[in-house]
Amino acid sequence: MAPGILALLALSACGQEPSALPPTGTHFSVASGQQLGIVLSAVGGQYNRPPFVRGTAVRFVAVTRTYGPPPGEVPADSFVFAGVEPGRAIVVFNATTPQLLTTIDTVDVQ
Repeated sequence: MAPGILALLALSACGQEPSALPPTGTHFSVASGQQLGIVLSAVGGQYNRPPFVRGTAVRFVAVTRTYGPPPGEVPADSFVFAGVEPGRAIVVFNATTPQLLTTIDTVDVQ
């Protein structure tokens, strides 16, 4: 993995309106100018592209679909964000199918 990129299989939370939920997934800290990678298992579906970002501390950069090694070849969505200014952002990954749950992560940028 490239320097400056963190990866994590994020935790899931029940799907509701983003404003109604506190962050329930993972908390990340990155420096301004650093990239952050978040990998979500996507068995049975995928996550909306782009994810919903509340706040200006991070910017969505890209998403790719990846697959684990055989024999399982489990699909995952790999999201990349850039820390752009000090502050906090809430990132909501909404699932496109009921097999996946909405994930809400917090990102603090220094």
